[in-house]
Amino acid sequence: MGYFLAILMGYLLGCSNLAYYIGRAAKKDIRKDGSGNLGASNATVLFGWKAGVSVAVHDIGKALLAAIFAKWLFPELEYAGAVAGVAAVLGHIFPFYLKFRGGKGTAAF
Repeated sequence: MGYFLAILMGYLLGCSNLAYYIGRAAKKDIRKDGSGNLGASNATVLFGWKAGVSVAVHDIGKALLAAIFAKWLFPELEYAGAVAGVAAVLGHIFPFYLKFRGGKGTAAF
């Protein structure tokens, strides 16, 4: 049950996509402009370097946070952090609320 919760938590954290949120705030669909990717490089091209750095830090941070939080919640499970981190990357690549079309996962991985 612990691994299932770690995977679920990691996936849901990974689904958070700052590039998409910045695009929505700017009234632009980042999936239709630039490269069409929901990642830091496309955010940089469309919104500037500050947005790109913010997206990159967010992408890295959500996978790191998922791993740290899972290790803290489930100290008895040896691979809880790794499982949650991988799930966060998969959540970034396949977010449920964006029809499973997200970023490439390179920053989070």
